[in-house]
Amino acid sequence: MFVTQTAREVRQRAGNAPKSYAARFYDKFKDEVVLLVKEETQRAERTLAEVKAGEDPMNARLNARLHAAREAGDEEEVDAVWQEAADAEAAGQAKVDAVSAGLDQLNLRLDACTRLAPALDVNWDTPDDPGSVT
Repeated sequence: MFVTQTAREVRQRAGNAPKSYAARFYDKFKDEVVLLVKEETQRAERTLAEVKAGEDPMNARLNARLHAAREAGDEEEVDAVWQEAADAEAAGQAKVDAVSAGLDQLNLRLDACTRLAPALDVNWDTPDDPGSVT
């Protein structure tokens, strides 16, 4: 629906303009979408790397506390360590889920952009020729 409606609006606004104008518009639009995809993908990769990097030191610290609590027979501390580990795991998973949801949305945008090309009768695959028309 989005693609069909957008293509119709672009054609209406283009009026009697040469077909190459739609191709130029689409190429600029596509370049922006590709740039957005790259930026968001890099952001997602950084977030996932931060989550992963935080796991090892946290696990080492929690394991040391757990070991000490067990040796001391401190069941309250053992429970607290397990709760902290569960909370940390949930926080990390929430970040991973947010990244995944963001990438799903990004995929929808990219898909819409690629489906818009044939609806406008332009070619997605010719980034160096902004006036190309299929």
